[in-house]
Amino acid sequence: MQTIVAIVFVLLLAACHPDLDWREVRSDKGDFSVLLPSKPRIETQSLPSPKFPMQLHQWSSKARKTAFAIGYADLPQTGSDAVTEMRGVLIRNISGKVISDMPVEINGMPGKDVVATGRIGDIAVVLRLRSFTGKGRIYQLAVLGPAEDFQPSEIETFFLSFKAYSTNP
Repeated sequence: MQTIVAIVFVLLLAACHPDLDWREVRSDKGDFSVLLPSKPRIETQSLPSPKFPMQLHQWSSKARKTAFAIGYADLPQTGSDAVTEMRGVLIRNISGKVISDMPVEINGMPGKDVVATGRIGDIAVVLRLRSFTGKGRIYQLAVLGPAEDFQPSEIETFFLSFKAYSTNP
């Protein structure tokens, strides 16, 4: 009887978020792993910055109306300015206003945890962004969507699952 109750409980929990199918994404070239809430789309794009041209390699997925993305780029020699510019591009894309900007660290890499609000068309959105630099790279983890769709536990699952295992000098 306890087994049946446990199975029913697990099925009920799974039904609460049927659109979430957490899966580990690994990139040997990017030297990282992370959990994403659904099958990711993979793309490489040039960042629109004449001052710091970079290629961003990105994996993104969606849960309900919220997008989750992990990306990395090799840093030019003037890394800290490029990090600020890369973060600025995302905030400008939503005509955003920074609400908080806090230092964070992971695997010995310094970073920033930024929360910004803005708009995509007529929809008010929140951007939660964590950027880390180290070993010649920038890593960006972003969650973007309407505030009412943000689930703190999902955002933390995503952010805390990130592991950089770079062996680059």
